[in-house]
Amino acid sequence: MTYKTDSIVSRYISSLKLCMYLLLLVTVQAPAQAEASQTLWKIAEEPSWGSQAEIVSPENEYAVGGRYYNVAETHSRFENDPAESLAYERYVYSINNTSGLDQSDAITIEFDPLYQHVLLHKVQLRRGDSVINQLSADNVQLLQRETELESGLYDGMQTIHILLHDQRVGDQVEYSYSVVGRNPVFGSHVFGWARLQAGVPVGNYYYQLRYPKYKHVNFKTYVNEPEVTERVAGQYKEVTWQEIHTEASHYQSDTPYSFLAETYVQYSSFKDWQSVAQWGSPLYELPGSATPSVAAKANAIRAQWSTADQQVNAVINFVQDAIRYTGINSGIGGYKPDTPEEIINRRYGDCKDKAVLMIALLRELGVDAFPVLVHSKDGEALPDYLPSPDVFNHMIVKLPYQGKDYWVDGTMTLQGSTVQSLAQGNYHNALVVNDHAGDLEAYTLDAAEQPEKEILEQFRLRHNADSKATLLTVKTTYRGAEAEYRRQTLQSEGAQELQNSYLNYYRNRYGVVEIAAPLEVTDNRAENTVIITERYDIAEVWVETDEEGLYELEFVADSIYENLTLPSDQRRVQPLAHRHPVSVLHTISVMLNEGWAMGPDEVTIDNDFFKYHSSVQVNGKELLLSYGLESLQGVVPVKRARKYIRDLKRVRNDAYYTVEFSLPVGTEPLYFLENQLTDIGSWFRRNAELMADGKEAAIDE
Repeated sequence: MTYKTDSIVSRYISSLKLCMYLLLLVTVQAPAQAEASQTLWKIAEEPSWGSQAEIVSPENEYAVGGRYYNVAETHSRFENDPAESLAYERYVYSINNTSGLDQSDAITIEFDPLYQHVLLHKVQLRRGDSVINQLSADNVQLLQRETELESGLYDGMQTIHILLHDQRVGDQVEYSYSVVGRNPVFGSHVFGWARLQAGVPVGNYYYQLRYPKYKHVNFKTYVNEPEVTERVAGQYKEVTWQEIHTEASHYQSDTPYSFLAETYVQYSSFKDWQSVAQWGSPLYELPGSATPSVAAKANAIRAQWSTADQQVNAVINFVQDAIRYTGINSGIGGYKPDTPEEIINRRYGDCKDKAVLMIALLRELGVDAFPVLVHSKDGEALPDYLPSPDVFNHMIVKLPYQGKDYWVDGTMTLQGSTVQSLAQGNYHNALVVNDHAGDLEAYTLDAAEQPEKEILEQFRLRHNADSKATLLTVKTTYRGAEAEYRRQTLQSEGAQELQNSYLNYYRNRYGVVEIAAPLEVTDNRAENTVIITERYDIAEVWVETDEEGLYELEFVADSIYENLTLPSDQRRVQPLAHRHPVSVLHTISVMLNEGWAMGPDEVTIDNDFFKYHSSVQVNGKELLLSYGLESLQGVVPVKRARKYIRDLKRVRNDAYYTVEFSLPVGTEPLYFLENQLTDIGSWFRRNAELMADGKEAAIDE
C-alpha cells in the first residue's frame, strides 16, 4: 500500500507491504519477451488535460545547485472502476552545471503488472531553441525490482527504465507518463497523499485530484497551506493545489518518525475509522468452519495440552516460530491474506497471513481473537490523520483473554512462551477490522515491574604489579522485549559470535583481556528472561597518568550512554526523538583489598522524558556504583528540548566514575615488593592451617 507521491524525494507514508529499499535489478526485456512487455507499456499522446503547470525558473540561479526542478506536476484521477483510474506525472528540470549533469539519473516508473500498465507520453531535451525527442521503444527497458526481497516479501512490482542520451549542461529535461489502473481491492474509494514540498527547491509544485462529484472527500494539509482551487467539470470534481517557488524542506537529526517538515495534502472518502474497518472486514473474514489442516492442528494442540492457558500459548508459539515470515504481495495479495488452510500447509506467510491463521486456530479452540491494523512506527500520530487504509502498515491480533486485552504480533519469533510474559507491540493505536468496530482503540502497556535490562559488572581488583590479572564477571539479565531480541540474536549468530563481540568490546576498553570462562546462557521462556554471564581476566586495569606515581581506573555505565545519545543538531527548531521505552539498571561492584577512602554520593535527574538515578556506596572493601534509567515518553517538543539536552549532558557526565591511587615518588618498587611478600606470607599461613587439618596444600595463586 505504498503511495508514491512523486519521484523527486518520496517520503514513505505507510503500507501493509513494508519497504526496505534494497534494490535487486533483473532485466527481463530479452528479445523473446519484448512483445509481451509491450502489453505493459506503450507510447501514447499526452492527454489534453496534462501539462497544466507552468514552467517556472528559479528566483536565484546561484542558490539552486546543479539541478533545478522547474515543475513537479501530478494528477490523480479516480473512476468508479479502479481499472480506469490513473496517476499522471510530469517533471521538468534544468541541468545547471557539471554536478547537475552527474545527478541527472535515468527515468524510472514503478507499477504492478497485475492491474496496471504505463503510458509514456513525453521524454525530451530542450537545448536552446531545439527540442530533442528521447522517447523511443529502443530506450525503454522493463526491469524486475524486488525492493523487499531481503525482508522476505515479494511484490512482483516492475520498473520501466529509460536512460537519456547526450545530456549536456544547459539542457532542460521534460518527461511525463501515466500509470493506469488501481488496486481493485480499494474499489471506488478515494484516498491518498499528495506532496507539495521536497528536499530540493521546486519552481512549480502542482497537484490535481479528480473524482466523481457525488462522492464526499475530506482534505487535510500538513505544515503549510498551499493555494487551492476547486471546480466542477461535468460529472467530476477537480481540486488543485499549487505552490510556486517552494523552498527545500529540511529535517534536523533525530526527529520523530511522525514529524513532517514539508507540505502534504491528505484526502479520503472514508467518513470515519469504522468505515475503514468495514472496508477491510471482508478481506480478513474466516471460513465458517475450520478447514482440515487447521482443525487437525487445533486437535493436536488440544490433545497435547489440557488447559486453555497452555493451548493459547501453543497457538501463539506455533504461528510465531513454525510459520516462516514470507509474503507474496503482488496485486491484491498485498492486502488480502491467503486462507488459513494454505498458510498452514505451506508454512509461511506475512503479517496478515500469520494474524488470520492465529485467529483461526484460537477460535477453533474456543478462544475469540480479532485482526487489528496498526502502524509499526507512527502509531501515536494515527488519530491526527484522516481515516484511511494507507495510514497502517502492519497487522497484529487483539486477544481478549481472562479479563485483559493482549496485543499479539505473529511476526515476532522466540517470544516468551506464555501470553502473560511475551512482549506486546507498543503500537499505541489500533483498528479492529470487523463490521462491529468503532473508533481507533488507544492502548498503553503495563509498565515493567523490573528493568528490561539489568547489568552487574563485578571487578576483583588487583594492581598492575601483582602477579594475577583482575577478574571481571559480567552478568546481564534481559527481560521482555530485550530477552526476545537477545534470544533471536543467539539463535541467528550463535553464542560464540556473541562471545567474540563482547571480548572485543572489553579489549577496546582495557587492552589485554582474555576469557576466564566460557559464556553462560540461561534462557527461561516461561518467564521470558535471558541471563548471560561472562568472565574475563584483565592484565592491566590501572592506567599510569602523566603525573608520576599516579594511577587511575575509569568505570563506565555504557548501557546509559547507548540509550541517551546527544543529537548532532542541538539547537532545535524541530522536535527531538527520545528512545522509548527504556528501562535499564547498571551496577558496578569493585572489590579492592586495600579498601576505599571515598564517601557516598547520589544524583537524581528527573524530567518529563526520563528518570535517572545514580549512587556511590562503599562497604568495606567493596565500591558499589549504581545507575538506573527509565524513559517516560518518546518525543521532546522544541520548547522543552534545551532543558532536555542539558539534563542529558548531566547524565552522560555522571554515568562514569574514576578512581585513582598515588605513590610517593621513588617508593613504587618498595610498595609492589611489600604486596608480593604479603601475598607469599598469606600463602604459607593458609597452607600450614590446611596441613594441620590433614588436608592437601592449596594451589598456588
